[in-house]
Amino acid sequence: MNFRRTMRRLHLWLGLAAGSVVFVVALSGSVYVFEREIQDWLQGYRHVDAVPRPTQPPSRLRAIAEQQLAGETASRVYYEGPARAAYVQFGDMKSRYYKLVYVNPYDGRVLKVKDMNHDFFHLVFSLHYRLLLSPDVGTTIVDCATLVFVVILLSGLVNWFPRSWAVVRQRLFIRWRAPWSRKNYDLHNVLGFHGFPVMLVVALTGLVWGFAWFDDAVHWIVSGGAETQRYEQPASKGHSTSSTTQAENVDAAWARLASRYPNAETIIVFFPQTAEASIRYVVNPDRYTYYKTDHYYYDQQSLAELEVSHDWGKYEDATRSAWVRRANFDIHIGAILGLPGKILAFVAGMIAASLPVTGFLIWWRKWTASRRHP
Repeated sequence: MNFRRTMRRLHLWLGLAAGSVVFVVALSGSVYVFEREIQDWLQGYRHVDAVPRPTQPPSRLRAIAEQQLAGETASRVYYEGPARAAYVQFGDMKSRYYKLVYVNPYDGRVLKVKDMNHDFFHLVFSLHYRLLLSPDVGTTIVDCATLVFVVILLSGLVNWFPRSWAVVRQRLFIRWRAPWSRKNYDLHNVLGFHGFPVMLVVALTGLVWGFAWFDDAVHWIVSGGAETQRYEQPASKGHSTSSTTQAENVDAAWARLASRYPNAETIIVFFPQTAEASIRYVVNPDRYTYYKTDHYYYDQQSLAELEVSHDWGKYEDATRSAWVRRANFDIHIGAILGLPGKILAFVAGMIAASLPVTGFLIWWRKWTASRRHP
């Protein structure tokens, strides 16, 4: 069996096996690309009138939010600039309990209590991330399908190249006046070829989260063979204190950072859940990307700053491999290139979602023809 024939068969059977998952993951990913922009546009409670007075400290916003959700403990507070609501988070995106309480950061007025399990974009994320299944099962299926999709893309590229360069031009454009079957064939081959670079990058960045061995391989290649440093939040070294003192220290460190970064578009305050945990803060100059963030860790008793050796420290200290790891999500959704990059990621996702459909129709037509004329 020659190489081209092997690639065609590999492309066909892998496409039939993983096509339905690729369709769902690609389509939901395309919808999620503009999640922030759409929610900013449609959800008025995210915006407030900026006033010339100090914002409420994180311990106060936490107390207000916990009054709304009696018996629940908040995990973090997001400050998103002078003309935007702050919000307090309970649970997280990967858990079954996930709620947000939006609060006016100036007067403490509650603007919205939101159960994220009923939020459209959270459902889209869950569909993209785990197919709405349990995390262990759903993420495994998505990760394996993404790996298979990379093989499908590479085998498809091999199949695209014609034996003669004289017919290359025919594979670069869709012949809209051709019969339906030919148009469908062109939609599969031409769109697949033009979308290949972006689809491959999006798939590979997805694999970074899906498989530790792939993440380690990327880090090893980019860093020149350095050992991977896993994320680990440093522990506080002081003695346990009362909750009142902890709250005061959380507020003090937040005030220090807010003064140091007056133009930050996002400051996230992570409340320590135990007496040994450190207080974590994430400062971001751009709410639409993640790679430029500065991460701070403070001893919750002494407020001494704790240093880390992994990639999630100060942005100015980030190595080349740390930059790649930090930018993985921004590359995945195209945000690394701003709005043009997001448009590219959206279009590539729609093309990726169309390929299983057009590919199945090509196979179905050939299979039914073979049944009629064995």
